[in-house]
Amino acid sequence: MFEGLNWGNAFKRAAIFTAIWMGLVYVMHTINPKFFQLGDSKALLSLALNSVVFFFIYALFFAFIERRKARTQADAKGTKSKPDKTTKTTENGEELQNGALKGQYNPNSSRKKSRRRR
Repeated sequence: MFEGLNWGNAFKRAAIFTAIWMGLVYVMHTINPKFFQLGDSKALLSLALNSVVFFFIYALFFAFIERRKARTQADAKGTKSKPDKTTKTTENGEELQNGALKGQYNPNSSRKKSRRRR
């Protein structure tokens, strides 16, 4: 479950988000000090403990995001490098070529007719 995680980038992003969170708490304290009290040592200790907890939660979250991003990029590169399946073989071993129009828009196909307005 934890294999292939990129912890370096995850810790960088977690540090940035934790700093943003702590900055927002400080701004909220300056705007309304009654609700966000940072004056005493208990409040600062609580802020420090919360920031450490949020840092590790963010780091875990961003590590999984980085792994998923790397996997999707690897899958996208893998699908482009697959050989083109334009030939098929029959029971006799003969190769059949697909038509040039396979997968393209067919203008002769039936469409829904638009309703008449009366």
